[in-house]
Amino acid sequence: MDGSALRSQLLEIAAVVGIRGAVDIALMSVMVYAGLVWARRSRVANGIRGALTLGAVYLGARQFDLGMTAAVLEAFFVVLLVAAVVIYRDELRALVERVASLSRRAPGLSIHPPPRQSGSEPLRSMLTRTLVDLAEAHIGALVVLQGRDSLDIHLQGGVTLDGEPSEPLIKSIFDPHSMGHDGAVIIDEGRLQRFAAHLPMSTNFERLGHRGTRHAAGLGLSEQADALCLVVSEERGEITAMAGGELELLGDGEALAAVLERHLGTAEAPPHRSWWSYLRGNWWTKLTAVAIAGLLWVVLVHGATPSQRSFSVPVEVADLGTGKALSKVVPGTVTVTFSGARRDFYFVSPSRLRVMLSLPNAPLGTSSVAVSEASLSHPQGLSVQRILPNHVAVVVRRRLPPKSPKP
Repeated sequence: MDGSALRSQLLEIAAVVGIRGAVDIALMSVMVYAGLVWARRSRVANGIRGALTLGAVYLGARQFDLGMTAAVLEAFFVVLLVAAVVIYRDELRALVERVASLSRRAPGLSIHPPPRQSGSEPLRSMLTRTLVDLAEAHIGALVVLQGRDSLDIHLQGGVTLDGEPSEPLIKSIFDPHSMGHDGAVIIDEGRLQRFAAHLPMSTNFERLGHRGTRHAAGLGLSEQADALCLVVSEERGEITAMAGGELELLGDGEALAAVLERHLGTAEAPPHRSWWSYLRGNWWTKLTAVAIAGLLWVVLVHGATPSQRSFSVPVEVADLGTGKALSKVVPGTVTVTFSGARRDFYFVSPSRLRVMLSLPNAPLGTSSVAVSEASLSHPQGLSVQRILPNHVAVVVRRRLPPKSPKP
């Protein structure tokens, strides 16, 4: 394709989409991208991959006119939608709360929010000192510092405390002889709100590796909320930080203090990033989001517009009866005009359109036969507007007896 032809085709596409369509696709791309990032960090990702696989099978069934498979999948998708709401209700609730938390950000929706925890500097020093001591003593611990997302829907059990966090208190909670040492300590607004709480477990075994239950719980919560989870390994004596579904092994107390500074907001804000730097990052996911949004626009918006198309359909004759054979049909094809939504034509294959005339009582010679919608095989959802010509001449002859073999 030369440059002028490509430019002409792009202008044609731009004219079809228009300014309103471009804005529509851009807004949907942002929402799809946010959904992809969220799904990748939660257990919804596997469900989405399964749904996409079934969708590909459904498209193949529509393309090859596999009616039973397509009908079963259409009914299954309705059941799947209801089941997904039930199965992933916690993740969907967390997503809604994550969106709602945007309204609680600083003015201007700053990417680098101000400090949220009160008394962050003493808290940072105390936690650094306490967790380093626990790691050196090989005592397991799991400390969660809540972010802007509510953790109520993710936590199970636990004992409400709402006390001032301190080194003796945290060490006593995680003492191996303590009843609550296997759970998590939840700190929010500079207060130890709860201990012995149970967190959702991550199923990302590839990222977890050979780590234990505390790491799976910390990673699971970080996948569903913006909390910072700090895990002390009882076996290795290591401290691991988890946030945003990612793990970071902390080598020493300085690394732990730096992580706490970033979360508590006491560190200097990172340098301002331009919008172009955000557009360049994670570009493969962004392109996928734009492609999905464009496909949705084509199917739901552009595909909903009424349309008419005409096809040249061959005429076939069957069931002529005993002793008769077909000589010819004049004309051998008819022009059929269909109407329907534009998307109803996406899977129409002209080679599968047929006019089948059943003429068991056709007389010998030439007869005029009406071509109606009843004799036309066509996809559901399309309406027949007209058939031209609506009569064809069918020439029937006597079937000659088979020749007997020569002696």
